[in-house]
Amino acid sequence: MCIRDRSIYHDGTNTTFDNNTGQFNLDGASGSAIRFLNNGTYQCQVGSAGLDLPDSKKIRIGDSEDLEIQHDGTNNLLKTTTAAEIQLNFNAEHMARFIPNGS
Repeated sequence: MCIRDRSIYHDGTNTTFDNNTGQFNLDGASGSAIRFLNNGTYQCQVGSAGLDLPDSKKIRIGDSEDLEIQHDGTNNLLKTTTAAEIQLNFNAEHMARFIPNGS
């Protein structure tokens, strides 16, 4: 389907929603969350309280996805996949620094 400012098309492999003007908005107008599924399996949802992920799903941040935040059902995990340190800061003050193989 193609309308001047948006189009939806399938190339035989992928389905593309193309927005040519303004913002692209998904609106759960009924007040319900917007759910995201992959191959029919629930992955996450966005609702009025924010982003919700089920246990064991990760938030991966960075071009190389080198920072991960996860809850495995029991533990809260913050993981870096590089030798970079993890810092907790308040403004410019270090509150805690976690240094791999460091002290």
